[in-house]
Amino acid sequence: SARYQEIFKKPCHTLHTAAADKKLTLNKAATAISYIGNLTCGRHRSLIELGTALSKVAPQMHIDVYSAETDKAIISSLTNVAGIEFHGRISAENVLSVMENSRFVVHTESFDSYDMERVKFSVSTKIAESLMYGPCLLAYGPKGIASIDYLEENKAAYVISAQDNLETELSAILDDTSGYDEVLANARKLARKNHSTAINSAKVRRWLQVAVDDYNAK
Repeated sequence: SARYQEIFKKPCHTLHTAAADKKLTLNKAATAISYIGNLTCGRHRSLIELGTALSKVAPQMHIDVYSAETDKAIISSLTNVAGIEFHGRISAENVLSVMENSRFVVHTESFDSYDMERVKFSVSTKIAESLMYGPCLLAYGPKGIASIDYLEENKAAYVISAQDNLETELSAILDDTSGYDEVLANARKLARKNHSTAINSAKVRRWLQVAVDDYNAK
């Protein structure tokens, strides 16, 4: 909001994407790592980097990728890649089942400067939903992107923000059993604060009331 305030010279507020609080029963014994969502804006390239690193530090593991992506070049790039299994589109009901049976859900952002410029202010709906009711987020992308900075600043995900440290940091994350519950608790706390439908509605009403009061006072 500070950047928009600077541009428009008006007070600006951030309204985060709201997510319904669905009641999932997370499988505490789950080991799956899942990516659910679109692969645009270069996200598939970072996903391939993450999968390749995973195949080196934990050869027995892979990332299950569920996406309705139709771009043949992107789909082809994910085929026969170490550490990646592409499954294509799944139903909304199956999304919840995948979440319940995953240890991590993955979010990636591109390190390409063009892609970074396109997404630098965005935080996806997928992130709001994962924070609200999913397993821990594992995020891989550069600093300076709203989604990556947001998760890292609030300690609401395991975040890897440097390509050079990818294998080392990924290995440490996979070995971290003591911190997992704390990261998940931080995610739920952040979701209640910024992604609740009721709280967001109250924020909008408050901001509109202030705008009306300020106008009437002139």
